Amino acid sequence: MSLQQSSEQIEWCLAGSGARQILIDGVFCGKPVKIMLDTGATCSFISRAFADKFKEDIQMKSGDTMKIRLGNDSTETVNLSTTGELFVGDDVETKVTLHSMNLPGN
Repeated sequence: MSLQQSSEQIEWCLAGSGARQILIDGVFCGKPVKIMLDTGATCSFISRAFADKFKEDIQMKSGDTMKIRLGNDSTETVNLSTTGELFVGDDVETKVTLHSMNLPGN
């Protein structure tokens, strides 16, 4: 295995609990995004504020209702999602389904 230098931006941030989170630059539906890696998440999310801001480009659809338990032990009800191409780094592209949720910092 070889490691290659990339022009992508990787940074650390402090979550509300003081825990360090990894953020990676990406592009979703043509819009620049910060991708937070959460190895404990059961699915992927998009900020409701971000989806609302770019509603012309990000088409949300109603689906099954899910209750999501957050790290602070609270729950959030989610029933909107979108599917699109996510680009990460210089050459990684993948189709993802993202569930809309209120996320911190928005």
